[in-house]
Amino acid sequence: MIGLLRSELLRARSRRVVMMLVIAVLVAVTLGITIAIFTTKPPTQADIDRGQRNYERDLAECLDGGFGRPQQAGYETLEEMCAEYVQPQSYGPTTPRFSEVEEILMGTAFIVILIGAVIGATLGGADWSAGSMATLLAWEPRRLRVFAARAVAVAITALVITMIAQLIFVAGLTLFLVVRGTFEGTPDGFLGDLGTTALRISGVGAMFGLIGLSLATVGRSTVAGLGVLLGYLIIVEGFLSNLLFWVQKITFGRSAAVVVTDETLELFDGSVIPPAIYELTPGRAWATLGIWAVALLVIAAATFRVRDVT
Repeated sequence: MIGLLRSELLRARSRRVVMMLVIAVLVAVTLGITIAIFTTKPPTQADIDRGQRNYERDLAECLDGGFGRPQQAGYETLEEMCAEYVQPQSYGPTTPRFSEVEEILMGTAFIVILIGAVIGATLGGADWSAGSMATLLAWEPRRLRVFAARAVAVAITALVITMIAQLIFVAGLTLFLVVRGTFEGTPDGFLGDLGTTALRISGVGAMFGLIGLSLATVGRSTVAGLGVLLGYLIIVEGFLSNLLFWVQKITFGRSAAVVVTDETLELFDGSVIPPAIYELTPGRAWATLGIWAVALLVIAAATFRVRDVT
């Protein structure tokens, strides 16, 4: 089994699409950061003074009662309400901060997760498209061992490549912040939180890699795997889930979003009175993704085991 897994990992590393994905991320980040550096200008003193004047104006208006009474907003004093409503950092030119990198990383998570799905579909469908599956099975005829080794290789490859993609992105953002931003105000333990977020995103990317592998194995091609996945995202997650409330609970797109943000998502069922509320917690989201991945892997393994390869 170890030799078979080593062979599958070598096969994954040898796929041109894997290296092309890394190069594409590197080129896109380099181009984007270069454009951002030359288009982002440091604030002038006039911008800073204008922001200060606007802050002082709104603060005075709030203290005069122009923003309402504090008791209506849940505050005890007017000063407490105004300190929350009118904050100096909200005025004037904003400087990009390193503390915003984690939020930006979450915003690009869809692209990273999609890379994982592409890797899984490619590694699952390449041998079918190239007609080399019969040769592989002649070397190792035990199909379940072949599929299991390939699934492990896909998970490892997707995890590593998505982590590399995020490292490239964070490195590019760091370079931009050195030139046009600031590292001030970064909270303690931020790097740990950033690393945890990156691991969650890569974990979801590996899950989607296994889903892509399963679909490509059943469809016997990379295009079929990605096509079915895209069709699911459009039809089920984009349309059917808006008609049937229970579908929202089991969609892996919403579950992936909850895992990435690590925040509970409240789903509302307006078809009943009073509206029902379902809390999609990170634990439930991980379980949903795991069930989807395992179920599709079982279906793909069963299909691969009984179907002819010629």
